[in-house]
Order: sequence, then structure tokens, then C-alpha cells
Amino acid sequence: MSKSTFTILFYARKNQVNRSGKIGIMIRVTVNGESVQFSSKLDIDPELWDATCQKMIGVTKVAREFNVNIRSNASCKS
Repeated sequence: MSKSTFTILFYARKNQVNRSGKIGIMIRVTVNGESVQFSSKLDIDPELWDATCQKMIGVTKVAREFNVNIRSNASCKS
């Protein structure tokens, strides 16, 4: 019996800034080495993205709602 792997990664496309100065958040899903990526349809100010924790920095209502929307990792603390 082989072991299966599954990962989800949220990342910011910092190389593509829209007219309002925000960047899109992308999602990469990998299952057994096969990956697919797509847009979350969410935009964020580049300075507010924490790449390590894969979530928006801050404790405002907007930040909390954004992080709930992308289901941020439980291993990182606000």
C-alpha cells in the first residue's frame, strides 16, 4: 500500500499588481506530486501578506475575514 500526500499552499502573485496596487492570492493544491494552481479571487495589499504563515497580517475585521476565507494554517499565530 502506497502513502498518499496532500498539500495546500496559498501564495501571493507579487509580480502582477493590479491598478489599485493590490496583488492576487493564488492556491496550489498538490496530491501525490501532481499539482494544480488557481486564483482565490481575493486581492490584498502586498505589505499585508505573510508568506510564512500564508495569511494576511493584522487583527482587524478585514484581516480576520480574509484569513477565514483562505482557511489559514492553524500552525501560525496572529
